[in-house]
Amino acid sequence: MKRLQIYIDEETDEELARRALQRGTSKAALIREAVRRDYPATGSRDPFDDWAGGIDEAPGDIDALIYDR
Repeated sequence: MKRLQIYIDEETDEELARRALQRGTSKAALIREAVRRDYPATGSRDPFDDWAGGIDEAPGDIDALIYDR
C-alpha cells in the first residue's frame, strides 16, 4: 500500500471518526472503501461487456451493413 496524506475540514473529520467508531474500523479504511467504490480502477472492466450478446440476430449482408449498400 502507498501512503497518502490529505487535508479535510474539521467537520468531515469528526463525521469520519464517528462512522469509523460505529463500524469498528479506521478512518483510513473508510476512505479507501469510498475511493474504491466511487473511483474503480480503470481497466478493471471492459465497457463493451454491456453490449455483448445485445444483438440476437445475424447481421445478414455484412457489406451492406458496413458500407450502407
